[in-house]
Amino acid sequence: MMEESARSRRGYSRCVTTESSFSTNESLVRALVVKLATDRGHDGTGLRDDQPLSSIGFDSLLTIELVARLEDELQVEVPDELLTPASFETLGSLLTLVNSLR
Repeated sequence: MMEESARSRRGYSRCVTTESSFSTNESLVRALVVKLATDRGHDGTGLRDDQPLSSIGFDSLLTIELVARLEDELQVEVPDELLTPASFETLGSLLTLVNSLR
């Protein structure tokens, strides 16, 4: 119960699948990827959808952190079968994965 209250205060809520929520999710995913990259000294600004996440410092450990943060902030669970290198290769493939969870 306390966790739900904290999420509500932070403004996180389960989104319904609408064009607007896809846009909101995209913005959140982009911001999170850039934040994680810059926290580790990489420049994530100007990140293109086709740019490999490895080019901004993403490795397996950072990807695990990204998955945990996405699951928490979007209140979703990424199924094990979607945890593949292809899903996290580029920002575009990551956005496709997130949009498929809705």
